[in-house]
Formats: sequence, C-alpha cells, structure tokens
Amino acid sequence: MTLTPRPYQTQAIHDIRAAFKAGARRVCFVLATGGGKTMISSLIGAGLHGNGKKAIYLGHRTEIVFQLGAALRKVAVPFSYLTAATIGMPRASILVASMPTLHRRKQRIPFEPDLLFVDECHHSRSRTWEEVIHHFPKAKVVGLTATPCRLDGKGLGDVFDTLVEGPDTAELIADGFLSDFQVYAPKPPNLTGVH
Repeated sequence: MTLTPRPYQTQAIHDIRAAFKAGARRVCFVLATGGGKTMISSLIGAGLHGNGKKAIYLGHRTEIVFQLGAALRKVAVPFSYLTAATIGMPRASILVASMPTLHRRKQRIPFEPDLLFVDECHHSRSRTWEEVIHHFPKAKVVGLTATPCRLDGKGLGDVFDTLVEGPDTAELIADGFLSDFQVYAPKPPNLTGVH
C-alpha cells in the first residue's frame, strides 16, 4: 500500500533528518495529537528498511505498540513484535517493542539499532526509559510527543539534543487536517458557606 504523506508530514521528515545532519543524536519531535506522529515515524522506518538499517520502536502501553505495528504494515515494512507474550527473541531488523519487555530483555537484543523511536517520549526521564536509551549508545533517537513537558516540571533537555516542532492544533484545524472542536464544562459549584 502506498501512502501519500501530508505536506507537513513530509516537512517533518525533512526537518528530523536535517537535525541529524546538523549533528543532533537525539531529536524530540513535537506534533499535535491527531497530526500523525506514528505515520511520520513509520515513513522514516520505511526509508531505514529500504537502506538496510535497523530500528526499534518503543511504546509504553500495549495499544501504542500495536498502533506502531499497524502503521508499519501500512507502509509495507516487515517487523517483529517484542512484548511479554513474545517467546524467544525476534530476528527482524525492525522491532516494535513494549518498553517494560525491552527493558527486561535488552541484553538479548540481537542487534544495535541505527535508530530508536520513543513514543510518548515525555516519559523518557524515568529510570527505566533512560536505561533502555543508554543501553544503545550508538543509536540515534527520535522521541515523539504532543506534550514535551512533564507534570513534575522536569525538562527533557538532558535526554534530547534538539526539538523539532510540527504544526500545532490550531494550524492543523485551520488547514483542514483536524476537526474543530467546542469545549463544554459545567459551571463551578457555589461553595459559599462551605467550610
């Protein structure tokens, strides 16, 4: 199946590659929810596969792992899953892995990836994520997130070298790539006299 990326997705791929060419080793890519971060990463993966390179895609939840796999199938990239249910060690050069499983089995991965994709990379400050990223020191890293900030206020600057930003939600709505929305919320309760 041939997929035609949207213009901003093509630009994002170009910008990520340009960041690596400029010397970055770890790129945090930010794009609004629904903008197609997974599709962008799968298109990059298709290029890697076509050039005989190796990659690992990391997701922290089962749903994300299977979304990553579905996106790679759409661009005809052969891959293997590495999840808790996986028996043995997959041999494909593109691996879609559950973060907890890869953390437990990282010593047994049969290759050093050229590129490591970290979905929901705002989690990458945790010890588990850092251990996995540091386990592959030669790999370049692409972190994917819609929210490049953490609730605890810690930045991602010690994990990523540079930030590449795609269009925000308002731009994607204006260009017709996302639906507009309305927010409804109840009125705050009257707490007068409440102790």
